[in-house]
Amino acid sequence: MRVLLATDGGTQATLALALAGHLAALDTLHLMLLTVVAHEQRAQGEAMLQALLAAQSDMAGATAVSPQQILVRVGQLVQEIQQALSAADYDLLLLGACLERHTPGRWREKVCARLMQTLRCPLLVAKGEIRPIQSILSFARAVLPSPPCSAA
Repeated sequence: MRVLLATDGGTQATLALALAGHLAALDTLHLMLLTVVAHEQRAQGEAMLQALLAAQSDMAGATAVSPQQILVRVGQLVQEIQQALSAADYDLLLLGACLERHTPGRWREKVCARLMQTLRCPLLVAKGEIRPIQSILSFARAVLPSPPCSAA
């Protein structure tokens, strides 16, 4: 399974990486870590991802990530995630509670909504407490055809 984990290093980043570790226990996992910085802050983005990985290395079931699996992009968040997804054939996009980016929650909702409109792969959001995965509830909304128009 090829997974793109997009994070801003916020509080949910650790949860998202822990969830990736649990996914790795279910299947062979090829994980790519992505962060998007607003300006030419590539060094800070790489340092944030390295710190996240260092903090995770002590946890049981941690997923090993090499420097080649770290991707720092400069630009707009949604567009950079979309470009990263289109550049490789990912099976899943994993987000840490819809990317905080140090802004109000309403903005986070807009980011998730924009991503969901264009994604070709499933989206998994890490939120709350991460436990070993034992069961998954999948929800699909049926889209029924419109009734035929009747002539009056």
